[in-house]
Amino acid sequence: MALLYRELGIDLGTVNTLIAEGGEVVLSEPTMAAIDVDEQKIVALGQEAKDMYGRVPEGIQVMYPLRDGVIADYEVTERILSYFIQKVCGPLRLFKPRAMVTVPYGVTSVEGRAAHEATFRAGSREVFLVPRSLAAAAGAGLPIGTPSGNMVVYLGGGASESAVIAVNGIVVANTVRVGGQRLDEAIATYVRHKHGLVIELTSDIIDRGMMLCGGGSLLRGVDRYFTQVTGVPAYLAEEPVACLALGAERVLKQVELFRRFLPPA
Repeated sequence: MALLYRELGIDLGTVNTLIAEGGEVVLSEPTMAAIDVDEQKIVALGQEAKDMYGRVPEGIQVMYPLRDGVIADYEVTERILSYFIQKVCGPLRLFKPRAMVTVPYGVTSVEGRAAHEATFRAGSREVFLVPRSLAAAAGAGLPIGTPSGNMVVYLGGGASESAVIAVNGIVVANTVRVGGQRLDEAIATYVRHKHGLVIELTSDIIDRGMMLCGGGSLLRGVDRYFTQVTGVPAYLAEEPVACLALGAERVLKQVELFRRFLPPA
């Protein structure tokens, strides 16, 4: 039966959306839409919409339907997801794909339901949600099934997230719905709170360091900066942007193993 449908890992980001299938990224496009304001009609999506940014006449608005890592405009997000899934799976689908979608840690029930429903209505037969830090750890190949602690820092366009992961679940995490300037404060707060962890996990993190991922982690020297500020060795994931989508797909393939750690949809 597994051969009759496709399984997609979807990293629904504020700035970019990536879709993974078969262990590789098959789509990477901006999470953007161009809208005719007068007619309230979508005229372009994804990369085509981004290419229009700053080059369109008055009356055409190019916008991001996600804000701070979560959906701000449901209808536009659904249209974008439908467009992306169709590009990956084709317009004529006898069997709808299953999807695992990344969301911020601590997502509210309303925010989670919006992500679930938008993906379902966009053409998926079954939808699961996974915290971005857990997806990133799985996608980067960290040994998250062991009792050893693994620290992940996700630096996204709309939200930043840090987490300690062990035994396929998040032990402790913190999310701020902003990126960039307030990132230092978020990491500093997390490091202050890390002493509340059990001593097995604290020593693991000091020994193993923290993995950095997300678009913000591509800034030159950010790993050295994090190491200097926190005192914990930081390193860049092998595929810092793609690992979330790849991880979402891997979690989907073992969904029963992770189910009790996934947000309710």
